[in-house]
Amino acid sequence: MKFAATLPFLVFATLISAAHGDVASGALAGHWRGVFGDGPAETVIEVQFDQSAGGYRGHFWSAVPAGTSLQVSDVEVGRSVRFAVPPIGVFEGEIRGDILMGTVSGQSAGPFRLRKEPGPEDLNFVG
Repeated sequence: MKFAATLPFLVFATLISAAHGDVASGALAGHWRGVFGDGPAETVIEVQFDQSAGGYRGHFWSAVPAGTSLQVSDVEVGRSVRFAVPPIGVFEGEIRGDILMGTVSGQSAGPFRLRKEPGPEDLNFVG
């Protein structure tokens, strides 16, 4: 009986979350590859996000200078995704399917666009 009484509230909470466009749990976890900047200043970047009970942590790689590797900090996931890569700046954007795109503000500024790379569990091996 208690379940029947709480069911409408659970459905309502689910609808509110979907209406707000919150990023699905775990959607950010994985390896993302793409570009930062535009035109001649465009740089290839990669970001790895790992999810744990405490939230997300990550690592950032850039082609310029070659092999640059930096820690990702202050990861926030809600309606949008926000994370910092000191000293580059703060990345803020939205996930739509397997695309994360938005803008960077701070020492470096401009647009970014990342595509989520398939993980081993997503690959279909022919056997």
